[in-house]
Amino acid sequence: QVAAVTKALHAVSLGLVEEHIGHCVVGAAGEPDPALRAEAIDVKVKEAAEAIGRLLR
Repeated sequence: QVAAVTKALHAVSLGLVEEHIGHCVVGAAGEPDPALRAEAIDVKVKEAAEAIGRLLR
């Protein structure tokens, strides 16, 4: 039962990471100002990488 709960929690975590990537990173890529776009994408990719790192722990 513990393994099933752990698997379910991982699935929820993965869903949150997917949502973050889909919403935030793609949103940052849509930044109309090219000077701000690269920085916004870098910030969101770093956030996504940190979230993935937490998921893998």
